Amino acid sequence: MQCIYYVEAYNSRGKTVADNSWMFAPWYGARPDNKAFIEEDRKLPDAGAAMQADAQGPHEDIIRAGEERILTWTPALKPGEYKIKARLVYDLNRYNNRDAADDQTLLKTTTLDVSVGK
Repeated sequence: MQCIYYVEAYNSRGKTVADNSWMFAPWYGARPDNKAFIEEDRKLPDAGAAMQADAQGPHEDIIRAGEERILTWTPALKPGEYKIKARLVYDLNRYNNRDAADDQTLLKTTTLDVSVGK
């Protein structure tokens, strides 16, 4: 299981001009999952599972009940008016393609109007 936090910035015409996402999931092993360890994983008895976890790349530690977390994101936006939309999605199978929505639940969504000056 995992949670994914998606953030998108839309310009005044509704076009996505910047986006980002963070994955919150437990580590497979005793160290953070990271693509840098894939070659090392090949030597493990559970190579398939370890490689699958590391292939997802680095991610945030899990979100615990009642926890508040601050994430930073500084997109390079030109001066203007933007709408920032954020979604927190719970996914039962962290190894699914992120487009496979049949086991996902939208937990929270919020929108913020932002003005970027010169």
